Amino acid sequence: MSKYIKLATTQKEEIRRLTQLANRRITQAMKKYEEKGLSIAPKEVTGGIQTRGQWASEKYPLSRAVTFESETDYKEKLKFLKQFDPKTVGKHNANPTMTEYTKVQQKKMKFAIETATSGELTQDLIKKIDKLGSAELAKFWNGFSKVGSKLLLEYSSDALIDYSSQYFKEDVKSVILEDQ
Repeated sequence: MSKYIKLATTQKEEIRRLTQLANRRITQAMKKYEEKGLSIAPKEVTGGIQTRGQWASEKYPLSRAVTFESETDYKEKLKFLKQFDPKTVGKHNANPTMTEYTKVQQKKMKFAIETATSGELTQDLIKKIDKLGSAELAKFWNGFSKVGSKLLLEYSSDALIDYSSQYFKEDVKSVILEDQ
């Protein structure tokens, strides 16, 4: 008896197609984050394969192998791969693309800065945030959080606004608090 289950040609093609789609998505996310000096890509986009150490090989995040020891293994792999294809699981159940993820992160950042500073954002600052990619937003937020925790200050403090001004290379304090 064979060690592996027998798959139909259409099943093998579907695994290969979905694996290629997932590999592209994960590779794209890693490249964008590595360009900005980050080594961990967002879980939401990559399905949990966040570092190159988790990749199946140096070149590819996931193996294109279509051999499975059991029907359960096959179904688990197929379910994992389908999360990268909105056509298969529906747009709201699929992992976001980098573009979709960036837009969500930009909205979160605007809300967080607005909340942290107890002020409304100006159009200038909104435009600057809209130009940032998700990797840049992650770097900014990591620094923003570190400053807050190291200084044991509330997020609405002047020290955090000063940190923000260093990142955006302008006087964010005056931009954020301008309308108050």
